[in-house]
Amino acid sequence: DLAIKNSFTDRLMFFYNNLGVLYERQSKFDLALESYFKSIDIARELNSKRDQILTLNNIGLVFYRLSEYQKAIDNLSQSIDLAIKENIDSELTYSYLNLGLCYNELNDFNKASINFQKAIDLCGKQECDQKVLADVYYGYGVSKFTNGDIQSSISSFDKSLSICKEIHYQNGESLNHYFLAKIQLKLKNVQGALNYLNRSHQVAVTIKSQFRISNNYDLYAEIYKQAGDFNKAFEYKNRYIQSKDSIFSSNVNANLNRILISEAQKESKAIIKVKEGEIAAKEQIIRQQIYLNVSAVLIILLASLLVLVLMKMNRDKKRVNAKLSEANQTIE
Repeated sequence: DLAIKNSFTDRLMFFYNNLGVLYERQSKFDLALESYFKSIDIARELNSKRDQILTLNNIGLVFYRLSEYQKAIDNLSQSIDLAIKENIDSELTYSYLNLGLCYNELNDFNKASINFQKAIDLCGKQECDQKVLADVYYGYGVSKFTNGDIQSSISSFDKSLSICKEIHYQNGESLNHYFLAKIQLKLKNVQGALNYLNRSHQVAVTIKSQFRISNNYDLYAEIYKQAGDFNKAFEYKNRYIQSKDSIFSSNVNANLNRILISEAQKESKAIIKVKEGEIAAKEQIIRQQIYLNVSAVLIILLASLLVLVLMKMNRDKKRVNAKLSEANQTIE
């Protein structure tokens, strides 16, 4: 019965994790987080370290998409620490990659590069998913672009794009075309920017990535503004606002807040439970110490009493001996 229960629970954990992935692809980040939190609760109940590592990485990625970079870093760091502790390298590459992307957004390019390099080093030690390499080169491209190194960023994006096309990684294609469009816009090449962005948008629509589509609308508005076509710039800005509103509506934000508050309460209860256990353990130690102290005092008192008794007996013995000695002298 226990084996059947564990088997069902295990399938339920995978169900929630896969449901989270599905919601994330649909840019339903509140529902994705809710599913991932349910999945990791079960993983912890089953003491499945590998699934905890995987789900912490997924949670971190959702927070990254929500621009909650510190929360993303916290979860990704937990995933990495657990993977290192349990000697499970298979998920480390993704966690290092996503951690690097977070540091990119915080403009900490040194930490970003360190984590990207760790992902590449791991790929050199084991058979690595080419998708990871594509994402690492993309991450390097973002670092170099944001840091103003245009030529190096183009080289990194081209490497990433080449791998994406080879393995049919469409989301990666859309991302790389998007940043190549940003580069062309920075270089004042409006037509080049439109060409790259059109390719990015075509792929984003094909894979139904609402998140990518929304960001593309915003970049279209920037391009048309620079081109002096303010009507189209206004049109795409409106599309961007409407698209963002559909992703982050008041209902979605309210649900997201509810989920995060619920998770924070669970964490608080877990911390309180641990603290209560620590307090109980300390109280037990204190009780034992009091018992030992009382026992020590009683032993000292008994020893003192024994010494007094022995001293009294010794005095009594001397007194008796003295009287016997006097009696013997009288008889003589």
